[in-house]
Amino acid sequence: MVELLDGDVGQLIFEAKKLHYYMSALKEPRELTGSEIKSILARVGSAPMQPVLDAVSKGSPADLHKWLSALDATHLFPMLRALEKQALQWLCVLNHPETPKGNADAVAADLGINAFFFKKSIWGPARAIGVKKATAILTAVADTESLVRIGTLDPWTHLTTRLLQAISV
Repeated sequence: MVELLDGDVGQLIFEAKKLHYYMSALKEPRELTGSEIKSILARVGSAPMQPVLDAVSKGSPADLHKWLSALDATHLFPMLRALEKQALQWLCVLNHPETPKGNADAVAADLGINAFFFKKSIWGPARAIGVKKATAILTAVADTESLVRIGTLDPWTHLTTRLLQAISV
């Protein structure tokens, strides 16, 4: 579970609390079966998130819709982690004092990222996506995480809708 949730301590605590509440509701304490545990815990799928991140960074609603349609709600947690990491990285780049000067090498050095990799994979997409869209993506992730924590029935639909809105701004 730790591996599937990518070490997300908040989500691990949330899942542990669900197990605790389930056990508390039992009339007599007993050992849970594997199928019971699976039915209680959130389903988490694994799939490469890079095509989704690429579609987001290109600002392509059509590509994003295509890739999101290939996934389902079991990919919610890996998707949230990947989007959060990417949006925060973009915002760090966009808010760096050297970014307006076009000094990619200085930004890469300050962030501790290999300059070649930075210029090839981060610099262009960050500048293309912009602060407004990166903030909208991060807000969509945070709102979806809040909905998961309160037990909303369909946070996946919320996330996919908000992502499409965010890149269409």
